[in-house]
Amino acid sequence: MTISSKSSNLTPDREAVFHQIRLFSGLSDKELNSLEKGKEEWYEKGDKIIAEGQNDSFYVVLNGKVQIILKDGPKEAVLSTYDSGDHFGELLIILGEQLSDHKCAALATEKKPFTKMG
Repeated sequence: MTISSKSSNLTPDREAVFHQIRLFSGLSDKELNSLEKGKEEWYEKGDKIIAEGQNDSFYVVLNGKVQIILKDGPKEAVLSTYDSGDHFGELLIILGEQLSDHKCAALATEKKPFTKMG
């Protein structure tokens, strides 16, 4: 999967949003603007954000809620829930191929924007 990114500076409004996210809260304006930016994506309730076996995406929840679901045949279990300001997907990237056959998916529980980071 190709991740689109923008190298331009953040708008003041978007910069304020990123400063409120715990992951980025300690960064100076200069450091924040030096990051490679992701793209904003919107998901409907129930949309699959990360599919089973996918391990190449990192997300920051700007607004909304995401559930990580473990599927085992017809059974499903909620492993974790992420709210506005949380991030997820980094473990899948760090472990990469070691988790290429994972059975978890990330599903949107509300129609809200998420930022897919490159």
